Amino acid sequence: MGCHRRPTEPCVPTADSGVKVLAGTAGPQLLHASPGTVQVLRIAVASSGLWLAVWLHQLRAMSNCGCTGVHAPIRVVLTGGPGAGKTAVLEVVRRAMCHHVHVLPEAAGIVFGGGFPRGTAAELRRPAQRAIFHVQRELEATALARDHALVVCDRGTVDGLAYWPGPEDMFVSVGSSLGEELERYHAVIHLRTPPSWEGYNHDNPLRIETAAEAAAIDAKIALAWARHPRRFEVAASVDFLSKAAHALAIVRDQLPACCRSPASRA
Repeated sequence: MGCHRRPTEPCVPTADSGVKVLAGTAGPQLLHASPGTVQVLRIAVASSGLWLAVWLHQLRAMSNCGCTGVHAPIRVVLTGGPGAGKTAVLEVVRRAMCHHVHVLPEAAGIVFGGGFPRGTAAELRRPAQRAIFHVQRELEATALARDHALVVCDRGTVDGLAYWPGPEDMFVSVGSSLGEELERYHAVIHLRTPPSWEGYNHDNPLRIETAAEAAAIDAKIALAWARHPRRFEVAASVDFLSKAAHALAIVRDQLPACCRSPASRA
């Protein structure tokens, strides 16, 4: 694991939403909104150098479900190759979904950001992927302590297959199996990595892959998750707002009905 079917139609900004997005060198801007609204709706995504404008009516409709029942948490993985936009989409999920949705941090970021040795040699990659696997498992365990309906994972344990050098089986080396790991997750959302001409960059300091290497990793991630029965793909797009809205709609579709409605309708 590195660091780096169509559901319902996603909502899009409308003329009466009070929000207008302008393209420019400074990124999207929100017009006709108070400073407080701008602070809530404008999300800076430092890793990709993008400003993601999330329109007001979506947040108001989804951020407070009002339900009080006890939930049985399910795990959903958001994955993708380097530069796919996971960081941006996960930040939208944190802000747009109700408090019963919990987003976990990326295990690889914790491992490598904490100074774990990193390199291309197999002797370094194998222990790194085992460390990431165990950190991911324990991160998921922490989510059981609270009333979460949906636990969104920034990659899952299966992603490690895309980075595993072999020759032995990765899951055997950690006492598991591919089938067991696939069953841990209710759904998998794969954001496809864009090519260099559609926005791939190195704005994230932990992203070391070239565009070609990122594409190869993205293909391996797709192969690793191919057997999952609920796998969704979100294609790369020069219009990142559309890509983010599509992913957000898929995440929302995994929520129980009580968490899809605003509090005023509960």
